[in-house]
Amino acid sequence: MTGVPDPQRRPGAAAPAGCRSGPPPATEAECLERLKAWARADWRALCRQWPALQGLPAPEVVLYRRGSALGRAWLRPHRIGLNAPLIRRPDGWREARDTVAHELAHLAAWTLFRDRGHGAGWKQVMAALGAPATRTHALDVSGIPGTQRRWQYRCGCSTHRITTTRHNRIRQGRMRYHCRRCGEALSRDADSG
Repeated sequence: MTGVPDPQRRPGAAAPAGCRSGPPPATEAECLERLKAWARADWRALCRQWPALQGLPAPEVVLYRRGSALGRAWLRPHRIGLNAPLIRRPDGWREARDTVAHELAHLAAWTLFRDRGHGAGWKQVMAALGAPATRTHALDVSGIPGTQRRWQYRCGCSTHRITTTRHNRIRQGRMRYHCRRCGEALSRDADSG
C-alpha cells in the first residue's frame, strides 16, 4: 500500500497519508478504518525500530463516547481508543493522526522502557514516529457527553481548573487538594462566580 507523505510528519516517519486537511470521513465505520490503518502503519514502523515489539500484534483500535480525552491507551488488553464525538468533529479530526501516535507511544514505551506516562521513553517513541510530544489537546469539549464543568481555584502560585467532582469534595469538606508546585491548599477563586 502506498500513501502520500504527511507534511506534518518528519521525513522518514512511517505515517501513511495525513488527515490534516479535509473533513472527517463520512461515517464512523470509515473513520475507524482510517484510524486502524494509521495504527497498523505506525506499529510496523515501531517494530522495525525496536525488535522487542515484534512479538506483539498491532493494538486493537476502538472508539469510545464519553469524556474529554481525545484518546486512551490500555496496556491490557493492548488497545487504544479514540473519543468518537471529538474525533468526528473537523477540529478533532485534525488531531486524530497525532493522537493515534500518542496512544501507540504509550503502549510501546511501557513495553520497551516501563514508562507509563509522558516520560523520556514515551518522548523517544513519539520522536521516532515524527509526532509532537504533546500531552493534551486544546479542543472545546463543551457539549461532549461525560465531560464535567471546570471550577477555578487558586493557590499561592497560580490558578487551577478542577472538575465538578473535586469541587464538590472540597465544598463538602471531604477532601483538600494541594498545588504540586507550591504545596498550598487550593481555595475557590472569588472572581470565578
